[in-house]
Amino acid sequence: MRTKNTTFLNVMHKNWVRFGYKHTLLAILVAFLTILLLDTAIIAVILEFFQHLQYIGGFVGGMMLVSTFLAAPAIVLLLSVADNVSLLPLVLIATIGSVFGDWLILKFLQDEIALELRPLAKKLNIKRRLSHLQKSKLRHLVTAIGAFVIMLPTPDELGLSLMGIGHLKRSRILLICFFLDFIGIYGLLVLGRNLV
Repeated sequence: MRTKNTTFLNVMHKNWVRFGYKHTLLAILVAFLTILLLDTAIIAVILEFFQHLQYIGGFVGGMMLVSTFLAAPAIVLLLSVADNVSLLPLVLIATIGSVFGDWLILKFLQDEIALELRPLAKKLNIKRRLSHLQKSKLRHLVTAIGAFVIMLPTPDELGLSLMGIGHLKRSRILLICFFLDFIGIYGLLVLGRNLV
């Protein structure tokens, strides 16, 4: 015999499956939880844990660096790891982490959230405006601005979105991200070492 809890869970599961904005809601919840955790002792403990893992901490720091909400702790983590390891291997490993983070952002934003929000974008004429921009001569300038944003040791979401307007293949975007992130992370760590 089914209990009330099992029935409730089944109803919740069915509603979740039918809900059209699952990934968008999850992204909002993750952003909200990240903001709540950033100003707590938990983040300090996590950063200290990854700092002791040295190059693994560098990979995680690179992955975090591409996210708007995690960029500041990522910079702290990378600078603290840089005090204990060789610079170039750390930059390379952090760059691989950042490209992995960029791939996750592209996959999640383009493959999941963009699909969910496509009907809304169509209603608001955003899709038509983007289509005009993608066909105009400005798309190369927008792509170049996106590449510049990615090179900075700042979150990559905006840069990836701008580069996506240029209709570049994902593999090409990630290759460009590798070189630009390498330059950005190298510059950040050299500057950080010289300031300390």
